[in-house]
Amino acid sequence: MCTKQLAQQIATQRDPYGGTWWQQLRQHDGWVAIVITNILGDQAQAPEASSASPTASITVMFTRDYHRAAQLPQHDRQVHTWTLTLDTTTHRITDFTPDAN
Repeated sequence: MCTKQLAQQIATQRDPYGGTWWQQLRQHDGWVAIVITNILGDQAQAPEASSASPTASITVMFTRDYHRAAQLPQHDRQVHTWTLTLDTTTHRITDFTPDAN
């Protein structure tokens, strides 16, 4: 779903194993649910062919719910904002910018 360049960037990210919080979640048979609150785009959903750009940006705003066996879920208090840039010709993700959280 992404270009080779982005796949390489993702493979070499700062902490590919999720860090301490992910390891603790795994120990308790945990999982994460994503609750999308909004999706914003920089162009119309179906632009005219003459006005179509070679790329499109989509910003997704969401929170996470952390689930652990035999415990109530914990909810993010902060909304996360991630931006994806798509190649409208190949329909692949060319860039991904997560927030600092």
